[in-house]
Amino acid sequence: MPKRKIKKHSKSSKKSETHKIAYVGTAIILIIISGSFLLGILIGFNKGSAGSQFSRPPRIATAREIEPIISPPLGDVRIPILIYHYVEFVKNHRDTIRKSLDIIPPIFENQIKTLRGAGYNFIMAGDLGLYLDGKKPLPQNPVILTFDDGYEDFYTDVFPILKRHNIVATAYIISGVLGRPNYMTLKQVETIASSGLVEIGAHSVHHPNLKPLSKREAESEINKSKEMLESELGIKVVSFAYPYGGYSDETAMLVKKAGFTNAVGTRGGLVVNQQNRFTLFRIHPGIAVGEELLKEIRIY
Repeated sequence: MPKRKIKKHSKSSKKSETHKIAYVGTAIILIIISGSFLLGILIGFNKGSAGSQFSRPPRIATAREIEPIISPPLGDVRIPILIYHYVEFVKNHRDTIRKSLDIIPPIFENQIKTLRGAGYNFIMAGDLGLYLDGKKPLPQNPVILTFDDGYEDFYTDVFPILKRHNIVATAYIISGVLGRPNYMTLKQVETIASSGLVEIGAHSVHHPNLKPLSKREAESEINKSKEMLESELGIKVVSFAYPYGGYSDETAMLVKKAGFTNAVGTRGGLVVNQQNRFTLFRIHPGIAVGEELLKEIRIY
C-alpha cells in the first residue's frame, strides 16, 4: 500500500511540474510577443515623427552653401587657364576665321598628354572659385581647360577625348544660340553637364562685347544667361566668360553681383588672386605640344 501511495504522489507531482513549465513557457512567449509589439509601435511612431526627414530626396549643396574649410587665400597663385574655340577638322577651308580659331583633335589630345605627363592636374573654373572663397584646396600644379561659345564640335570631338582621359573642363555656353546650326543642342549640353566631366559656364545670351554696352544692357546679358542655363539644365552656374574678352570695371562688378564666383577674359597671364578673380587671364595654346607647350605656359 505505501508503494502505491508513493506512485500516485509521484505522478501528480510530475503533472504539476509539467503544467508549471507550460505556464511559464506560455508567459515568456506572451511577454516576448507583447514586447515586440510595443517595440514595433515605438519604432513606427519614431518613423512617423521623422517622416518628413526621410520622405524628401537628399538636398545637394551648391557651391554657395559649402562652409569654408580653409582661410580664403590672400596671395597670388599661378594657374594656366587655356582657351579653346574649335577642336575639329574644318571642312570649309574658305572659313578663315574658323580655321584661325581651330586645332585638330589629335593635337588637342597630345596637349592633354603633355600636361598630364608634366604633372598638371585638371580642375574646373568653378573649383577655382571655391578655392578663392576658402571652400576647397587646390591640387598641385592645377590647370584649367576652357571652351568658348558652345560649338557642336565640343560634343562630337572634345567630349570623347575628355572621357577617354577622364579629365575635366569648363564649357562657356551662349545661352541664346542653343540648338542653332554649328552649336550644341540643349540635349547635348544636358549630356555633357551630367557627365561630371564638364562644368557649364555662361557666355552671355547673344555674345555682344559687353564693354561698350550700357549698364542695363550688360546686366541683362549677364543675368539672363545665368538664369536661362540654370533653368534649362537644373544646375548651378558660377563661372562666366566675357564675349570677345571685353569688359570694364563696372562689367566685372555686374558679374559678381549676378552671383558668379569667377570670370575669365582673353588677356594672357597666369596670376590668380582675389583682385582679379572676375578678370582672370587665359592662354591660347595654339598648336603647341610637348616641350613647346610647356615653354609657352612658363613664359607668362
